[in-house]
Amino acid sequence: MCVTILFMKGPVKQKTTTHASNGPSGSRWTRLAAHPKSIYGVAGLYGVVLIYVGLKFHVMGDGESETDFFGQYVLQARAFLGGDVLIDPYRGPLYPLIVALLHMLLRPLGAGLFESAIVLSAVCAAVVLFFAHRALRMLFDPALAAVATVLVVANPVFFRYSYTTGNDMFFAALATATVYLVLKSRQPGTAPVIGTGVLAALTYLTRYNGIAVILAACVCVWVVKVWGGRLKKRTLVTVGLVATFALAIAPWGFYTLSQRGTFFYNKNYVNVAVTFYGEGQQTDHFLAENPDRFNNLADVVSYNPAQFLAKIPAQAWTHVVESMERVMLWPSAVWIGLGIVFLSIRRPSRRQVAYYTFAALFFAVLWLVFFSYRFYLFLIPSFLSLVVVGMRGVCDLLPGQSHRRLLFGVLVSLLIAYSAYESVAYNREHVAGGTYSYRERAETFIGAFPQARGKRIAARKPYFAYFAGMQPVTLPVVDSEEELIAYLQQNNVHYLLLTRVAMRTRPQIHSLFDYQADHPGLEPVAVSEIGVLYRVEEDTGVP
Repeated sequence: MCVTILFMKGPVKQKTTTHASNGPSGSRWTRLAAHPKSIYGVAGLYGVVLIYVGLKFHVMGDGESETDFFGQYVLQARAFLGGDVLIDPYRGPLYPLIVALLHMLLRPLGAGLFESAIVLSAVCAAVVLFFAHRALRMLFDPALAAVATVLVVANPVFFRYSYTTGNDMFFAALATATVYLVLKSRQPGTAPVIGTGVLAALTYLTRYNGIAVILAACVCVWVVKVWGGRLKKRTLVTVGLVATFALAIAPWGFYTLSQRGTFFYNKNYVNVAVTFYGEGQQTDHFLAENPDRFNNLADVVSYNPAQFLAKIPAQAWTHVVESMERVMLWPSAVWIGLGIVFLSIRRPSRRQVAYYTFAALFFAVLWLVFFSYRFYLFLIPSFLSLVVVGMRGVCDLLPGQSHRRLLFGVLVSLLIAYSAYESVAYNREHVAGGTYSYRERAETFIGAFPQARGKRIAARKPYFAYFAGMQPVTLPVVDSEEELIAYLQQNNVHYLLLTRVAMRTRPQIHSLFDYQADHPGLEPVAVSEIGVLYRVEEDTGVP
């Protein structure tokens, strides 16, 4: 039976692989998909296509995930290029460093940091496809790996973040490569231990929730016994993984220790606090109302332990539902459920257990923060492999190999067609990014006022600042117009951009939208459909 063969332990013989394919028997497509080097062409072509799509059509950052890129990563990349290192309170330093280095290579071709980051996302998406395919081929068989890879390509969210700037696809590439290395290594030698520890460290230095990757690697070695060995040997290998990880992150840890007073500096506990206690509030408003209440994760938990613990199941359920509905689409979600059932009853191998251990632990870490599509990129190949397992389990219930193959082909074709249709519709809406007039107005403004380049500008979103070559400053939460102007002058902010969205979130300063009225300390410079741009006058201190 095909499912029995699918989950058998040990190396798979050529005859078994052919039987387990469940694709169109003997077809040219099947033979091509089963070729061990086919993924090189698929991943390479995907990367090239996404570079073209991103550079051609993604001309403006969106108002969701790319805010971090324009508001934080650009500043950090520019600092790296200028010989300085900025510390982000929520993320590690690796991604903006790589963006800066890639920008140095692509700058002669006319690419800015935005375009360089688009290229990086596309390349990393190809890396995810490559290592996910190789892992699934090793764990199951060529047909399952090929089908799952095509489903990943057709996934709307994966496609979107293949051309979207941000550290999400970069993180997914590092995490997927780490998982592949753990699964590929048959013996706990020095090279696999060092390689796994270093890759896990790079993942952590990209996003701090990457700590789940090294934890999962230790669980796979010590508990799942993915590399085998007696308890003493597994313990030594686990210690080796942790030691390598610690050594790899040590330079950054000592730097944050010297600059911020702690080795493991990050403020992601703020996101946890907002998620558990600030429901419905924006982060900046929540922090303004609770300026000194939360200083570490212990503060978050101890603030209201009963509420914190009670909300975890709800958080978990929210992430399950949202990820199935908005990342995987419900038809895939049904097959994932069936895949888990069939996987559970067929005695999966240690490496299969290890593969899903990585997914499960990372999924659990996400429960502590709000849901976002982009957090799930690393898990999409794992989810879709379960889809194929579920389909095979159902097909195995039919009598006759020809019937099973026919049904499997029909199910796969329908799901790929549906996913591709949804992906085209979804990305047609998102590929252009946010409101293009922000970029047009920014480029027009800096062309008319070149002396403003490099100046500080306060705005709710950082897009105008990037395309005008200015330094973004987050619009503060204040109680009055006078308080805002005082803040801008005290913090050496030269310009203020007030958009219609900003007015909705900060009604206390709505009067500033009337640019014809007198606003001491502010001089209107430009008015357009996006809002009002003021120049901030210096505070002379004269009454």
